[in-house]
Amino acid sequence: SSAGAGGPAAAAAAAVGLDPEDSAYAEVGSDEEDPDAQLYAPYLDLEPGSSGRLVLSPEEHEAAHREYNLKYEVYFKVHQKYNEVVRRAEGWRSAIDKAESEEQKAAWRVELWRYGARNHVRMKRWRRVLANLHTELQSIRDGVTRFLQDLQQRAAAQ
Repeated sequence: SSAGAGGPAAAAAAAVGLDPEDSAYAEVGSDEEDPDAQLYAPYLDLEPGSSGRLVLSPEEHEAAHREYNLKYEVYFKVHQKYNEVVRRAEGWRSAIDKAESEEQKAAWRVELWRYGARNHVRMKRWRRVLANLHTELQSIRDGVTRFLQDLQQRAAAQ
């Protein structure tokens, strides 16, 4: 008789409502704080505009441009951090594939798992921030585009 796939830790994680991705790391905490967490924290639960901003004046256009640049800086930085973790994990996978002995492969699999465990929570946060900011940036772009198209139409009508 078995406690199910993943053993007792997975069963306990399922009992408290963790998704399957989280259950693999339920007993392992991240041992590294993210020094940039305050930078992207406001965007974790952002409710991005879905239909684009209303930009009705040159002043609002300038404000939208500034807001876009600020949010894009955060998006870019978080994306870099996310990609760095992915690149390192891919490096571990490559090393595992090239290992000459099963013992070395096993040791590096453990290291890769630990690396994943240390970064799992952060990676989930970063994915959510990136998705929210992507939608928000698109909304700002849409609003600015409509404003500029309206300006062009008015200029052409004169």
